[in-house]
Amino acid sequence: MIAVTMTTKMRTLKILVLECAQNLDFVVDFLKCFPCLEKLYVIFSEGKDMNIAPKYDQLDPIECLELHLKEVVLKNYCGGHRLY
Repeated sequence: MIAVTMTTKMRTLKILVLECAQNLDFVVDFLKCFPCLEKLYVIFSEGKDMNIAPKYDQLDPIECLELHLKEVVLKNYCGGHRLY
């Protein structure tokens, strides 16, 4: 699924499910479109490496993360840190 424009904001959406997300940047971009989001469910593709998202920029806050988001569920997420 591709958003029509990343500047479009839908304030009425409270629950969002993203499937096949392989890139955390993709998830962060969608969060910016839904500032009143309360629940987020992300289903990652199995067996694929995921790109690491950039650090959160407090000078450019994501409204739902700051004010509304109460529940996040990650399915098929295999997290870890790589130190280089």
